[in-house]
Amino acid sequence: MFANKINLSPPSYGLAIFNKANQCTFSSKYAPLLLRGSFSLAKNPGSPASFSTPFDRPLVPLGKWGAWVFAGSSYEVFHAGMVMNEGTLTTGSAGRISSMPNAGGNVTSMITTMSLPLLDARNYFDGI
Repeated sequence: MFANKINLSPPSYGLAIFNKANQCTFSSKYAPLLLRGSFSLAKNPGSPASFSTPFDRPLVPLGKWGAWVFAGSSYEVFHAGMVMNEGTLTTGSAGRISSMPNAGGNVTSMITTMSLPLLDARNYFDGI
């Protein structure tokens, strides 16, 4: 990400990130995306992802990686996001999607187990 008023333009292919003012704040046209490994989230919500890195400042992609369901008298359904705590990565409930009555059905949480990129923060941020 850039904060020094540089005028970035999106690449013809690759990754571009825009802020709320529709300004390009990151472009893979200028800084290479250096893949340093990959990892997969655990299938069960709250279970730790299994990955190890040769570096101490991993960057992981943020996003919604499934649905987390809490069952009780009703089903409370949330987006599943990521939680990182001292190098342990798990899924956590992010934003509420819906609520529905529990009619004895089988509604379960679903987390993606696809391979996700792992980056080293030292390639992008000075002084860390």
